[in-house]
Amino acid sequence: MMSLADAMAGAEPIDLDRLNEQAELQTRSTRKYIVDVDVVAAIMRSFAGDVAVLEIGQERVIDYETVYFDTPDHTLYLDTAHRRPRRFKVRTRRYQRDETAMLEIKAKNGRGATVKHRREYLASRRYELSDEARRWIDEIVDFSSTTTLAPTLVTRFARSTVVGHRDDERFTFDTDLVCTSPDGAASSLDGVIVECKSTGESSSVDRWLWRQGIRPVTISKYCTGRAAIDPELPANHWHRTLRTYFAA
Repeated sequence: MMSLADAMAGAEPIDLDRLNEQAELQTRSTRKYIVDVDVVAAIMRSFAGDVAVLEIGQERVIDYETVYFDTPDHTLYLDTAHRRPRRFKVRTRRYQRDETAMLEIKAKNGRGATVKHRREYLASRRYELSDEARRWIDEIVDFSSTTTLAPTLVTRFARSTVVGHRDDERFTFDTDLVCTSPDGAASSLDGVIVECKSTGESSSVDRWLWRQGIRPVTISKYCTGRAAIDPELPANHWHRTLRTYFAA
């Protein structure tokens, strides 16, 4: 069976500094799809010569671990479930290849675009928020309940990141997603999550997928992962994705 590493094998490499210069995309529009790895390989063949894949230490598939934080009454989850216009997520993310971590806020602005704020964070403290971190979060999003934020979900997955040469576009391919709650309950996703990120209405890979009859899905690693584990949470927006792709 083809792996994600196999699908990335023939592409031109790009290092992290060059990738960030070319397509940092801290403010962007995003669409997500769930496909088989064979579709990923077909995308890479179709765009051969027009894209480059992130390579770190000769590795093109990088392990990620993300810790999401929420309030005891699920404020951040419910804001997303109810599509509140200025919702946000708080997380730490560890890039396991080089043992570094980041503290990140992913927020929706008033126009529906995603805006990401990030800063370096100690990997050893990724399961907690320091007082300084809480002050920074409150400065960014003006959140009155910052002091109550605590870990609510850990996601682990492997990612390949691809950037287009000609357009301000970035694509990620995530596989082997496993979501785990603090009490040890877990769920996993069958398939590769394709995320198309661009500053425009659609990217070249979006349009390629549409021509194959593949349409976006509604998925949030945090919210869909939590809903897969806790059936008491409202999950109408992710019902089809949960039923089709997630396994306990």
